[in-house]
Amino acid sequence: MLKKLVNECRFTLTLRTESPLLVREGRYGSPQIEKKSGVPDSFFVCRNTPEEIRKAIDNNNYSNLSFYLPGSSLRGVVRSHAEKIVRTLIPEGSLCCKPGNNTTCKGSYKNSCVICKLFGSMGSAGRIQIHDSETLKKGIDFERYGNAIDRFTGSVSEKEKADGGKGGMLFSNQLLKDYVFTSRIVIRNFEIWQLGLLAYVLRDFHAFSGNDEPGLITLGFGKNRGLGRVKGSIDKVSVVYYNRNLETKTYGLMGMGEMEPLSSDSYGFITSGPLPNGLLEEATIEPETPYRKQCKVKDNVLFFKTCAAAWNKAVDNSEFSALSTLKERSKVLHGV
Repeated sequence: MLKKLVNECRFTLTLRTESPLLVREGRYGSPQIEKKSGVPDSFFVCRNTPEEIRKAIDNNNYSNLSFYLPGSSLRGVVRSHAEKIVRTLIPEGSLCCKPGNNTTCKGSYKNSCVICKLFGSMGSAGRIQIHDSETLKKGIDFERYGNAIDRFTGSVSEKEKADGGKGGMLFSNQLLKDYVFTSRIVIRNFEIWQLGLLAYVLRDFHAFSGNDEPGLITLGFGKNRGLGRVKGSIDKVSVVYYNRNLETKTYGLMGMGEMEPLSSDSYGFITSGPLPNGLLEEATIEPETPYRKQCKVKDNVLFFKTCAAAWNKAVDNSEFSALSTLKERSKVLHGV
């Protein structure tokens, strides 16, 4: 069932940097791009070729580099924060597995925890795709200095000078400020409660807040130094349905539980109804793809609040099919 397209939710997440940001370029320091003295020790990740990066280093000008936020980095932050939310709201841990080699989520979708059902595990693919970002607005890049810390003494790390004395290990990073990135997010074959859990994460990006206050989620290097604070916003939210009914253009919000009720027992799909009407606009149907119905969301905040209510209801009513099994496994893993 999950190998075919049934539905999709699409939207863009825009992130504006509220403090300097650094996601390191992994190629710098490799044989492709060797480190040089007198230049920053790390650079922001970019799409440029090694030759273009070496030219920027030689000219000491990085403004023409094509910086971006990797989708894998953003996905990791979103998943980690979703886990924190679940473990905070449900302290016993029965809805979120223990990550690592001892995870219980190595089997089917039905027997996976709520996090692995959305983000994937060793046994099943994830529902969510987070694409590499595009730069919506350029700001400035600058160099910031710091001292390396000796983890044994807790003081400034020292190195031998050429004359036999000792000096602090000074390093520098190239940071971005006042940049705006936008990433496309797609959730395929979603259940409505999954969008509700995601709504909690978006709320902590302050995506639904009208003020300029940065969110609770930070990105990249130096989080404990005040780096990586961002303010999020969402736009272009739409829901896509795939079916052969060529006549229907008016749809309500439907997840896998509503669209594939006969598969609910096999996959553990949850029906989230009743849901309010009027969340979606009339479907747009292209002549070349009449089986694809795309419906724009009328009110982004109301849409995600509705999905969040579906998540709350599923948790309160213990509607997750694998809940009892996960509770027993949790007792073994956590030693309670």
